[in-house]
Amino acid sequence: MLPFGKWRPDIYDLNTQFAGEASGVLPGATSKRPWPQLSIYTNALAAVCRGATIAISSTGAYSLFAGTATRLYKFNSSTLNWDNVTRTVGGDYALGTDDRWQFAQFGFYLYATNIADTLQRFDIDSGTNFAAVSGSPPQARYIRTIGDQIFLGSLASLPNRVHWSGRNNPVFWTAGGGQDCDYQDFPDGGFVRGMTGIRGGYIFQDTAVRQFQPSQGREIYQFQQIEGAQGLVAPDSLVTHMGMSYYVGLDGFVAIGPQGSQSIGQDAVDDWFLSNVDIDRVALTIGARDPGRPRIFWLFPTSTSGYVLDHVICYDITLDEWTHAPLQASVIFQAATAGTGLDSLDTNYPDVDAMTVSLDSRIFAGGAPLIAAFDGNHKMSFFTGSNMAATVETAEFQAIPFRRGYVRGIAPLTDASAVTIQVSKRENLNATATWGSASSLNNQGVAPARSSGRYHRVRASIAAGAPWNDLRGVEIDAVDAGAR
Repeated sequence: MLPFGKWRPDIYDLNTQFAGEASGVLPGATSKRPWPQLSIYTNALAAVCRGATIAISSTGAYSLFAGTATRLYKFNSSTLNWDNVTRTVGGDYALGTDDRWQFAQFGFYLYATNIADTLQRFDIDSGTNFAAVSGSPPQARYIRTIGDQIFLGSLASLPNRVHWSGRNNPVFWTAGGGQDCDYQDFPDGGFVRGMTGIRGGYIFQDTAVRQFQPSQGREIYQFQQIEGAQGLVAPDSLVTHMGMSYYVGLDGFVAIGPQGSQSIGQDAVDDWFLSNVDIDRVALTIGARDPGRPRIFWLFPTSTSGYVLDHVICYDITLDEWTHAPLQASVIFQAATAGTGLDSLDTNYPDVDAMTVSLDSRIFAGGAPLIAAFDGNHKMSFFTGSNMAATVETAEFQAIPFRRGYVRGIAPLTDASAVTIQVSKRENLNATATWGSASSLNNQGVAPARSSGRYHRVRASIAAGAPWNDLRGVEIDAVDAGAR
């Protein structure tokens, strides 16, 4: 039996336990699992989404917010529309090319920033529109709630600066004026690109990472450079989980935490990613953590233009395993459902027979945490649809060591009845492998192969929408085909 093991496209996989391909599937402990397609949940935004977030009110209710290049919106669960909650003073916003909105919740206010406009906030409990934050905060690209302060990074006039608010007072921004409000400039490392932390944390720059912690001296925080050559290439790729920060660095995927930093993509997917991403637009890569389990999804562009990206890579932290899939979306983020009652169900889905969403779906349970994305039509969707098209391959193998093998049949270890099997072959390692035609399973659950060669590989494919739960590996029926 050959398993569909961990996907490691960067390594030479001959006679290994690694998978040669893992597209449209999610990592599982002993098998590959289905990856649900996007299922539309809302009506469309007025334009392409340039940032989205979830906020929680004082009563525990969830609200969804999204931004375009010119406006901010709040989701209306009664109509499935996006209500315009743009500021009433100052007109439309002016998001720059390739910029996105960033959001942070402090107390029961939601703060939103982009480098071209003054810092905005919204009263989650009772607000109707965003408004400028008082106290003259600086304009900044990045925002983060850390401890009991708001941090702003990459200021309009000083992109190498972080500026933090008064303690428990996010409308106090007078540096050195008390309340532990101040700023810090960094002499090297380039622009500030992101921030993470709880009481202390990390400042990410173009080519450096700095750790900071509360000071026992006169200064408020102490900063120490801990990385001098590894920076944050894609600001929106920064994702945190259990004290660790994960991001796209200069040479691939990196994790950093109390034990230091490590390359999680080295000898796994870094080379594959850097050869497939549009390197001129890699900064648009955006990440999100699955609230249901420790997985991170990074949405990135390959050869597309505009703000709708076209591919996603998944990393399972616990299993240390990767998969990937094509996906058309502009933003991916953690979200939650607002819940749907019978009255609004009848309004939003007047034809139950025509619904593309199962009535058992988690999207009808209020407050269900899910990962969401805005699709190419600007509609927010959850990954709760039918299964994606799946393609998984074994490593290349020698059916008969030191001799040619004749592969007669393949029995896939899966509960998918509609799986098809292909086998590749080649006579020597400097030749190009050729794939045979796809075969369906016979009554014994075996796909005929009839492939003669020295080296083989097996590909299993399942069509989009087909039901299945596990795809573990294949059993191979092969005999000696001679030495030549």
